[in-house]
Parts: sequence; C-alpha cells; structure tokens
Amino acid sequence: MSNSRQPYRVGLIGSGRAGLPRARAFDLHPRCEVVAVVDTDAENLAFGSDAFSVPGYSTWDDMFATEAIDIALAVLPVAPNADAVVAAAKAGVRAVFCEKPLTARLSDADRMVEACASRGVPLAAGVVISSHVDYEKAFALAASGEIGEIRRIHLYENNGQGGCHGLNLARKFAAKAPVESVIGWVEGDAHSDYEEPYEEGDAGFGGIGGIIRFTNGVECFSTWTDLPWRGIEVVGTGGLICNRNNTTRGL
Repeated sequence: MSNSRQPYRVGLIGSGRAGLPRARAFDLHPRCEVVAVVDTDAENLAFGSDAFSVPGYSTWDDMFATEAIDIALAVLPVAPNADAVVAAAKAGVRAVFCEKPLTARLSDADRMVEACASRGVPLAAGVVISSHVDYEKAFALAASGEIGEIRRIHLYENNGQGGCHGLNLARKFAAKAPVESVIGWVEGDAHSDYEEPYEEGDAGFGGIGGIIRFTNGVECFSTWTDLPWRGIEVVGTGGLICNRNNTTRGL
C-alpha cells in the first residue's frame, strides 16, 4: 500500500456460515476493510457481497485479477484450501489467513508453506486457543518440570472442527516433538469435508478419535465420548494439569 494509514484490503474467499463472521471481525478492525468476496455458491456470494457492500466473484482468480488484495482470508472446506492459499501468494498478497484445518495432506501443507515462505508472505491459521495467556502459563508450568516428566495427554470430546485445537494443545505440551505414529478413526464419512451433515445425504465425518505417539515417548489419546465435560488432561510422573470445560477458565 502506498499509504500506511490506509486500511489493509481484505478479500474473503468463502462466504458461507463460517466465512462471514470471520470477515466481519477483520472489517471491524480499524486497520482492515473487506473489499471483495469470493464464493462458488451464488446464494452465499450474494449474501456476502450485500453484507459488506463489495463486489462478489465466483473464483479467486477473478478477484485477484481485479482487486488489489492485501490480506487473503480463506474460510473454506478443507479440500480447496491449498489451491486458494497458493493462488493468493502468487497473486502478491501481503498476508494469508487460512481457517483450520489447513489441509488433509502433508504434501498440500508443504506447498502452501513453500508458496508463502518463498515470497515472504506470512501464513496464519485459525488455531488460536493455545496462544491464550492461561495456556501459555500451563505450557511453562509443564516445561519447568512442576508435574514431572510428561507421559500422557488425554483429549476428551475435544474434536470439534477435526480436533485442531486439542491436537495443537497436545503437540505443544509434548514440547513440539515430531509425531512418530498415528492410529485414528471416525464415526461417520472419513472423506467428508464437514464435521456434521451439511447437505442432504451427507453424513459428515462426525466424532473422531485416535492415538498419537510422539518421538519423545509422550502418547496422546483423543476420544469422542458422552462425558458431561470436555477438555484436556496432561499427565506427568509427579502431577496433573487438567482443563475440564474446554476453555481457559478450566485450567
């Protein structure tokens, strides 16, 4: 932008039920302004375009060819995320925010990161719970040895949106060690882009669970159950960190 006091121009890619409130959050920031909306669904496109009184486009290529976008905001089903992020980076945006989960394939994640990193474009994802100050304190407590050596991490019904928040927390409590092995399962359609039925005849992937073993020996058990609470337990040889309502207030 030629004038640093001008708002960052935000282009929303995905004007569905999740995209609009996230775009609204950007638009409410004094340094941001939603200037264009993209959606392949005509009804969603019209609704988003009217909501922000901005032009609507049926493809992100059309938007990038027409608009000067500073921040690309991709809020899509999982499958098209990689192509949208790569296209945004190639179009010359200044930053990309992609809603979680980034992708279902490591190869897609790699090309998203490469496309942005090679052009100096910051890439952010909507997994922010672990950045809360109370969780930062909990991570520091675990790292200090206060609860001894961490051996197990239990995630209870922490699987909304594919379990991104819970799995992100688990990885940070495991000191970001690489993953050694994974066993996972779903109760619905493993190939669905949606947690719950979104269209008629779509089962959604439903509840998910699994066992993750990190290279440092920490094991994470993720379960989808009917317990009256949800959250995380970090089990050490000398103590326990527990959150039983899936918010920072439970720490």
